[in-house]
Amino acid sequence: MPGRRLVRDGQRLALPVTLRRVGVVDQLLQAWGTILFVVLLFVVMAYLYARRPGPATGGLLVLGSGLLSSDLTLEIGVSTVDARGDLVLWLYMLNTQVVYVMGWAGLVAFAMLFPRPWAPLTRHRWLLPVACVAPVALLVALALAALGGVGLPQWVGRVIAGETVVSLTMLGLGIALAMVRYLTATDPIGRQQLKWLAGGACVSGTLALAVWFLPQLLFGESPLPDSWLGFSGLPLLAGLTVAVLRYRLFDVDRIISRTLTYGLLTVLLGGGYAAVVLGLGRLVGHDSSVAVAAATLAVATVFQPARRRIQRVVDRRFNRRHYDTSQTVAAFSARLRDQVDLDTLTAEVLAVAEQTMQPTRASLWLRPPPA
Repeated sequence: MPGRRLVRDGQRLALPVTLRRVGVVDQLLQAWGTILFVVLLFVVMAYLYARRPGPATGGLLVLGSGLLSSDLTLEIGVSTVDARGDLVLWLYMLNTQVVYVMGWAGLVAFAMLFPRPWAPLTRHRWLLPVACVAPVALLVALALAALGGVGLPQWVGRVIAGETVVSLTMLGLGIALAMVRYLTATDPIGRQQLKWLAGGACVSGTLALAVWFLPQLLFGESPLPDSWLGFSGLPLLAGLTVAVLRYRLFDVDRIISRTLTYGLLTVLLGGGYAAVVLGLGRLVGHDSSVAVAAATLAVATVFQPARRRIQRVVDRRFNRRHYDTSQTVAAFSARLRDQVDLDTLTAEVLAVAEQTMQPTRASLWLRPPPA
C-alpha cells in the first residue's frame, strides 16, 4: 500500500493509496451492452455471409470482424500502458488501429456493391480496391510521419488521432454512398432492399438521439445507462438482415417517413425547449418553474402544426409516390364537386386511377339506371 504526500494549508498530509489491477470480469460487466452489440453484429454478418456469400456480404463480414476484435481489446482494458513490450505493443496497435480501420473500409465496399455493383465500378474497376486499401495505407503513412522527434506516448496519441480522422471519414463516405445509391436506384427490388436498410438506420438513429444523446444534452443524463446504447443499433441489424436476405420485402415507405418525421420533430422541439428554458431562466432565475412551464406549453402548442409541416416536407422528398398520390386525389376531389358531365367524369376517374395505382389496364363499368 504505497502512500502519497499532500500539502494543504501549509501542512503535509499522508494519504494511503491502494493500487490493484482491475479484473477482466469487472471491465466486461461495465461494458456489457457494447460488447453484446458487437458480438451480435458479428454473428448477424457472419450469418448473412453464410446465406448470401459474395463480395458485398464479405465487406459486412470484414466490418463485423474489425469492430469485434478492436472493441473487445479496448473493453477488456488492454492499453498501451499494459502493452509495454515491443511485440505486444505492435500487436495492440495493429488490432485497435489497423484492424479497426479495415472494418470501416469493409463498410465502404458494402455500400459500393449492395444491392448491385455501383454503376461507376463497371467503368472504373480500380475504385473498389482503392477504397479498401487507401484507409489502411493512409493510417500507416500517418503513423510513419509521426515517428520523428517524439516519444512513444506522443506517437501513440498521434496514431490514435489519425485513426479517428480516417475512421470518421470512411463512415461518412459509406453513409454518403448509401444515400446516393438509394436516390439513384432504378431496380425495384434493389430499391426496396435499400429502403429496408435506410428504414433500419433511421429507426436506430432516432432511438439513439431521443433516448441517449438529446436527454444527455438537455438534462445532463439519459433515461437509460450509456452501456445500453448499443441496443439502439438493433433495428439497423434487423433492416440489414431483411434487405440482404430479401425476406418479405414489403413496402417500408411509411416506416421511413414516420421515423424521419419524428426524428426531425424531436430535434427541433428539443432545441426549442432548451432555448426557451435557458432564455427565460436567465431572465427570471434558474430555479424558477416559469421557464419550464412556458417551454412545455410552447412545445405542446406547436407539436401538431410542426408535425404536419415536417411530414409534408419528408413525404415530398423521401416518399414522393405517396405525396404525388395524395396531391392527385385531393385535386380530383376538388374538381369532382363541380363536374356534372358523365363522360368527362369517367375520363377523370380513369386518369386518376392510372396516375395513382399505375395499373396495366383500367376500365370503368357504370351500372345502367333501373327501368
